[in-house]
Amino acid sequence: MKESYDLVVIGAGPGGYVAAIRGAKRGMKTALVERRDQLGGTCLLIGCIPTKELLESTRLYERMQKEAGTRGIEIKDMDANLRVDLVAMQERKDRVIQRLSKGISSLMKKNRIDVFQGMGRLKPGPRVVVESAGGGDRELAAKRVILATGSRPLELDALPFDNPAVMGSTGALSLERVPGRLAVIGAGAVGLELGLIYKRLGADVTIIEMMGQAAPFADRQIARALERSLKAQGIKLKLRTKVQGLERARGNAEAVGNARNVNILLAGPAGEERLETDLVLSAAGRVPNVAGLGLDDCGVKMNSRSRIEVNEYLETSLEGVYAVGDLVNGPMLAHKAEQDGVVAADNAWGKKEKADYALVPSAVYTSPELAQVGMTEEQAREKGLDYSTGLFSFRGNPRAVTASSDQGMVKVLVVKGSGELLGVHILGPHASELVAEAVVAMKFGANAKDLGHLVHAHPSLSEALKEACLAAMGNGIHS
Repeated sequence: MKESYDLVVIGAGPGGYVAAIRGAKRGMKTALVERRDQLGGTCLLIGCIPTKELLESTRLYERMQKEAGTRGIEIKDMDANLRVDLVAMQERKDRVIQRLSKGISSLMKKNRIDVFQGMGRLKPGPRVVVESAGGGDRELAAKRVILATGSRPLELDALPFDNPAVMGSTGALSLERVPGRLAVIGAGAVGLELGLIYKRLGADVTIIEMMGQAAPFADRQIARALERSLKAQGIKLKLRTKVQGLERARGNAEAVGNARNVNILLAGPAGEERLETDLVLSAAGRVPNVAGLGLDDCGVKMNSRSRIEVNEYLETSLEGVYAVGDLVNGPMLAHKAEQDGVVAADNAWGKKEKADYALVPSAVYTSPELAQVGMTEEQAREKGLDYSTGLFSFRGNPRAVTASSDQGMVKVLVVKGSGELLGVHILGPHASELVAEAVVAMKFGANAKDLGHLVHAHPSLSEALKEACLAAMGNGIHS
């Protein structure tokens, strides 16, 4: 028997479950289809949240190692008494995931959203077929459908995931032993964060990036400062370097794939080289999850980037069917997917809201953190804008100094004369939180002069943004 809904959402990640809640709150009878047995998608289950949990745990371990003595806290025989139980660390991570996933399930019940476990496939109508692992497919009739199936790690031909020496981010979040040597392919957010986690735990980490800087999306000056910080923490960086393949290391009698003593073949500025390692983390990017969605059968158009083509209202070429998050153009970020979900659900209900990615902040949770919104200096220069910059180092921020977190800076780009904010770039403690003030300012038209005149709490990290804005207008106080 066919079940009918006003809205069916396929995928229970940040874009999907938010879209389902928004649709239900708009009064639509809503169903949510998810292939996993837990709700939350990649971000919650095998991405953003477990990564942040391990970053917090390893940061505490690192601080105890490096800072306890400087703060008058004595740990007798540090080497004997301070150790990591990686299994226990992973178990705590799993408890956090369970707690947050159950919270999403509670929101489904609270909003009377029907949840179906299985693979969702779009059919003309529109209809959605739910294919369960145990058989017994169900068909849902839908007035509107939102596709929110997210993305998966990109598999490089040179480093296939079926080789036991190679793992994606999912595997890296579940290791029970710290590898002696870890090679990370990709210096984006995933590679940098996971590389830092295992460096803190004692691994010899090398990060390989084919672009000319770590965090390739970032302002170059900020990226260079991050690179210096990572190197000071013992992480090796190989930039402008491509992966050619994988082979057994010389003298190793075991076959490639036993996660021991393998060579990555690299081509970089110095020519070809071999990097010997124990384990390889491939974090070279992500691709949309569109396989099995039935897009071809329904005539849903794709663009040249293998993403679903949508209009400004996030509606696909098939009327009444919307797509959000990593499936469509724009940054592959959980918070962008959430906003997409709100926009798509509102439009499915009958509104005409437009998706706007001009002020989507991004963040990398390294130490120090990197966060930004708006243009980089390179983009402003390419556009031929008449701009000026303001810089303020966290070394001059008392709150950062007292927290032993004074690495990094705030950089603002403004239009000369008017002080209009073009971009804000933060490398420092809690940058992911501090950038929100810049997003609000840029959204509502506040300029650098406005932020420089605002009274910020003292001592606080937020004063660094105020000082950078003052500097951009030629009125710096502490710089």
